[in-house]
Amino acid sequence: MSLDPTVVSPSRVNALLSCGTAFKMKYVDGLPEQRSGSAALRGSVLHRALEWWAVDRQQDLRPLVDKAWYDVTKGTSVEPFITAYKGRSARAIVLEREIREARPDVKKVRLTKDWKTSGLAGEIARLIRRWQPRLVAESPWAFTERDPLPALYDESVQWADVYAARAGLWPNIWHGEFGFEERWRGFTLKGYIDTIEPVITGDGELGAVLVNDYKSYAKEPPEFKDYRQCVMYYAVVQALVERGAIVLPVSLDEVPLLIGVDYLLWKPGWKDDRGRNFPPRRYWRITPADLDRLEAELLSYKGIVAGGHFLPAQKGFNPDFCPYPEACCLRSTSAAGGGAELVTV
Repeated sequence: MSLDPTVVSPSRVNALLSCGTAFKMKYVDGLPEQRSGSAALRGSVLHRALEWWAVDRQQDLRPLVDKAWYDVTKGTSVEPFITAYKGRSARAIVLEREIREARPDVKKVRLTKDWKTSGLAGEIARLIRRWQPRLVAESPWAFTERDPLPALYDESVQWADVYAARAGLWPNIWHGEFGFEERWRGFTLKGYIDTIEPVITGDGELGAVLVNDYKSYAKEPPEFKDYRQCVMYYAVVQALVERGAIVLPVSLDEVPLLIGVDYLLWKPGWKDDRGRNFPPRRYWRITPADLDRLEAELLSYKGIVAGGHFLPAQKGFNPDFCPYPEACCLRSTSAAGGGAELVTV
């Protein structure tokens, strides 16, 4: 498999930086990835629901989330399981809320004795046992005791109400869910943009154009985790607008173009790297210096890929997030070099 080092995307660059070994397996060797984790399924469901909802934010988001579960899992064993479980979902949500109110210090309600000894938990456990063989054999996603499929479904239903309450007054988007492949400074930038939408000021005026990307991180990420992707999106949208591939109802000479990330699972207690409150949406105003830095980083990426210098992740990287966990070198060795012995001095 021949990999063109001048064709880049945010996911490719991030994959190389995370682990060169996994990058080589996917993009150079073309090996199929092993099953995705449950977090990947949840992210896909939330993205799909928001794709439908963002064009008219006065819609009820909850039924769109339910529809997205069926749309994303269609043809897999997860689809009929959701149908079998849905009748128990409302009761599970109520029970979980009661336990949480009685024990607010608990983080994982469904791992508590209060939950496990309830009649409903036993009913759900029997349902899972009945479906377990099909889910293991046919599901593209892997589920664990800490992230069971019923809990993921219930969390998404509750998330719909919380997110809609936070975002329901935002204006509808102008463009949504489109892929791009754009030439820029000797590279071909590829990716997928979630929304382009107006930012309205407190007095009802158009304050900016926002290019927005949805992220379903379970906890707050490092402050600049998505910075490189945002700079790339800025370069692409500027180019698309300039050549008329995207038409906006306003000129970018009149209002700024901002690049932002919408953290779908944001919670009020999130803090950034410096202990400051972490906002549910983060915007960047990109400068020429940021574009020059992106070009320099892409040149480094090109050199690494062209030279075949694929270093594995540092020891300590969680291999559970690797697309090739069974082949992960971090699991196959007990020391950085494979045979080093600890010496006490």
